[in-house]
Amino acid sequence: GAGAGAGAGAGAGAGAGAGAGAGADDALFYEGKLRAARYFFRYELPRAAHQAELLLRLDDTCLTMPVAAF
Repeated sequence: GAGAGAGAGAGAGAGAGAGAGAGADDALFYEGKLRAARYFFRYELPRAAHQAELLLRLDDTCLTMPVAAF
């Protein structure tokens, strides 16, 4: 999407003054950041609402179970 293009451009521009290899390294660095963000938005954030609901219930079922019962 638009975010991918902006990130790739930022990576290439950031290393332009640091030598030929630095630009490629920067581009790979920012590519990794973009992919990590995509993963987080696709897989972790959708679970957060459900986990928040569970926490807000303040259910102590697991906390009050005796260790010997496991």
